[in-house]
Amino acid sequence: MTSGTCTAAFEASFYDVPAIAFSMHMNPANYFVTPTAETFSNSAKISAKITKQVLKMDFPEKLAFININFPYNTSNDTPVKITKLANKFLVFKPELRKDPRKNDYYFFWGDPVKEAPEGSDIEAITKEYISISPVTSDLNLNNKAEEFTLLDILVKK
Repeated sequence: MTSGTCTAAFEASFYDVPAIAFSMHMNPANYFVTPTAETFSNSAKISAKITKQVLKMDFPEKLAFININFPYNTSNDTPVKITKLANKFLVFKPELRKDPRKNDYYFFWGDPVKEAPEGSDIEAITKEYISISPVTSDLNLNNKAEEFTLLDILVKK
C-alpha cells in the first residue's frame, strides 16, 4: 500500500478494530500550499456522519476497512459511489535531489494515471464523486483460473 492512511486502517483489522481511512484529493494547484480549515470543513462533517453510522453497524467479518476519498470541492450535494480500489493514482518518477548538506535523497512524485479503471476510486474522484471502497482482509487470489495460471508460471523450470 502506498497510502499511510490505508495502511493504518488495514493494521487495525489485525486487531478486529473497525476502521475507516478518510482522504481528500487536493486540487493540484494547492499541492504545496497550506490549505485553510475551510478546505476540509465539508469533508469533515460528512466524515463525522459516516463514522456515526459505522459505529452503529456490525462490521462484516471479511471487511478490513472502509476507504473513503473526497474530491477537493466536496459539498453536501456531492454524489457518492461505491467503488473498488485502483492499483495506483500516480505514475511515480523518483528524482535524485540534494538536501541542504549536499546529501543525496530521492523525491517521489509523479503524474496522475491517464486512464482510471472503470468503477474505481480514481474514476469516481476524477468525476468529483465521493468514493467509498470496502476493502477486504483476504489478500489472496480468489479466482481459481488465476491461481492455476500463477502456479504454472511458478513451477516451470
